[in-house]
Amino acid sequence: MPVMTVASERTHARRSLLAWLSTVLVALTCAAAAAAGAAWVGWRAAGPLPSDVRAREIVAPLVPAAPVRLGERDDSLFGYAGGGSLSWLLGDDRFSSGYVDVALGGASSDQAQAAMKADGWQVDTDRTLGVSARRGEDAALLYQQGGSVTIRLERARPGPVRPLELAGWVAGLLLGWVVARRLIRARRAALIVGAGSAVLLLPATVLTTGQLFSESVLPSTITPPALWGDYAFFVVHPMALAGAVLGVFALALAYRLRTAAPVGSADSVRQ
Repeated sequence: MPVMTVASERTHARRSLLAWLSTVLVALTCAAAAAAGAAWVGWRAAGPLPSDVRAREIVAPLVPAAPVRLGERDDSLFGYAGGGSLSWLLGDDRFSSGYVDVALGGASSDQAQAAMKADGWQVDTDRTLGVSARRGEDAALLYQQGGSVTIRLERARPGPVRPLELAGWVAGLLLGWVVARRLIRARRAALIVGAGSAVLLLPATVLTTGQLFSESVLPSTITPPALWGDYAFFVVHPMALAGAVLGVFALALAYRLRTAAPVGSADSVRQ
């Protein structure tokens, strides 16, 4: 076999492998982004947190003799806890859900757990995740703090969120595959920009994909963090923003280069 033929075959094999890897990377990137977006849509069905009065009514009967103290409150659905405008630009690891803290003075976590079970709450104890509970649309985390137990009331995850996350991931994977093939068929400039976008989004893609599938093993009493919150972490957030901008530019560039190619030219018929 001629040397040039062998060299050409090796070059073709490398390009094919690179094209396949690029396709997988772009598809997974789109899948993670679509799943996060679908989760955001699903969480719009969540209701408000219990009011201060309602929070007292929920917690006080658990240990009737214990004094009830209202603690911190954050009514946001999800957001940067105590973060300013810089958090929305640079990201922050304190991206969390809203909550209402209610403390029972002189009570223990075991007392509260027993009372919650008797009151119809589903309670789960995990060595890593701590004590969590759920009853209907109310979710709670229990913390023993000195001589009192704090019950943090949170929103339970709405029913539509999980199926929307999974459906979004599958739809994003298919869409990403199509987008990747379009970029590969475009000129090299568009492919390079698209690959740069996927690389910048890679940390968020890995975190989001990992959380999406790890949620399957969480206790049903746990309210998982926001799936889109993986794009909000410090450093990851600006990288994701830059990656999204590059992704849009890559698509626009691919479209422009393909439409600008003269009819009958190699670029207009290349597959």
